[in-house]
Amino acid sequence: MGTRVARSTFMLVIALVFCSICPVVLLAAAVYFLIERLSHGYLMLSAEPRQGDAGGELFVQALKQVHTGLLIYVLLMIGVLGSNGFEFGLLLVPILFMVSWSLLSLESFLWPCLPLNQVMDLDDRDPPMTDATEVYEQLECREEIVQIVPQIVVSRASLTEAAVAAAAPTVAPPAMPAMPPAAAMSTTTTAATRGGGKAPEETGTASQEAEDLEF
Repeated sequence: MGTRVARSTFMLVIALVFCSICPVVLLAAAVYFLIERLSHGYLMLSAEPRQGDAGGELFVQALKQVHTGLLIYVLLMIGVLGSNGFEFGLLLVPILFMVSWSLLSLESFLWPCLPLNQVMDLDDRDPPMTDATEVYEQLECREEIVQIVPQIVVSRASLTEAAVAAAAPTVAPPAMPAMPPAAAMSTTTTAATRGGGKAPEETGTASQEAEDLEF
């Protein structure tokens, strides 16, 4: 951005210095600035990303350079008029002081800073912080958000399986099989044979009574 401003200022100073000696330079400068306006306007708006704001630094620098070009123009015209035998060429010397005073007066402006009365009114003129931090949203995108209730999809097969499982009776685990009568009889017979044809309980009681009598 700074190179473009410097190039444009240089072309303006050239046209300003030589406009009285060669007026054709004004036509060339007009064509140049027209092409520059079209090309730079396209580049800034369509082709290049957004540049940072210089805060007026480039404009103030270009203004000082144009004033310097005016000093060169006044000196050139005093010399040209004096060489052509102009008798009142010295009357143009005070113009040098006027242009110099205008150039020096630019330094007296506190252009980087705002006046105190404007600084005090900034809070009243600026929007509140909530508006400044608000995110821009296009109107077409501001649709009401519909709360979607989650739906449980149940198939017919799962419903059938659940109904069958609920209707089926609860089956207890199978119990241990009971001992068959034949096995029970064989066990009793074996015990009776060992005890002399009697049950184990009776045999034990009789032998205990016999021992008591002998004693």
